[in-house]
Amino acid sequence: LRDRALVLAAVRQDGAALQYVPEDMQRDREIVCTAVQRDGLALQFVHHELKSDKQITLAAVFQDGWALEYASEEAKRDRDVVLAAVGQEGRALQLTTEELRHDKEVLDTAMLQDPRALEHVTCRELVRSVLSHNGLA
Repeated sequence: LRDRALVLAAVRQDGAALQYVPEDMQRDREIVCTAVQRDGLALQFVHHELKSDKQITLAAVFQDGWALEYASEEAKRDRDVVLAAVGQEGRALQLTTEELRHDKEVLDTAMLQDPRALEHVTCRELVRSVLSHNGLA
């Protein structure tokens, strides 16, 4: 797939088609944005130079919270990105930092989306979150 228009058409149909395009096109913002908006998990096929791009990562996790798994380490520490991810898939909470796992808003968002997100919070983190929410810590 060397024809840019053809590649755009392909990723519009199936974002995962990004895995089959030449590396230089995996760096093309428009192609990448189109792919991750269609299928957030296409983030795994994005060239590493663009994986730390917050807009691309946000587009991916808004489409599928599990895309956080393929985000850069920086993105996994970014509160906005994590909030978007757990808003789509609460259990994506397991993919972020300990600090963000006990952030009240992040935890509340994850739990609201899927109560099973609680499985990914240690007892200590949960107690700390509850205590700080009640002004006791």
